[in-house]
Amino acid sequence: MLIFLDFSNAIDVASQYLLNTFMKIAELQSASKPLSPEQARVRAMKMNIDKQKEALARERERQQNAKHAQKMQKLHQKSMGL
Repeated sequence: MLIFLDFSNAIDVASQYLLNTFMKIAELQSASKPLSPEQARVRAMKMNIDKQKEALARERERQQNAKHAQKMQKLHQKSMGL
């Protein structure tokens, strides 16, 4: 005998709880006092460092992919007898 349970209400309650919790956290974070110019400058520098690291990683990956594609093209040409 199969018993089907209706968890839709429990899921709705749980998702509402999580949503409320995240909203409270967001409100607390946005309620902090504004940064001083020095603090804002440091935060901007840190954010720029993170963006530059990501850009560097993407560029290295792009160059590596281009290198591999070139090798694959050469191997393909050799296998075709060109």
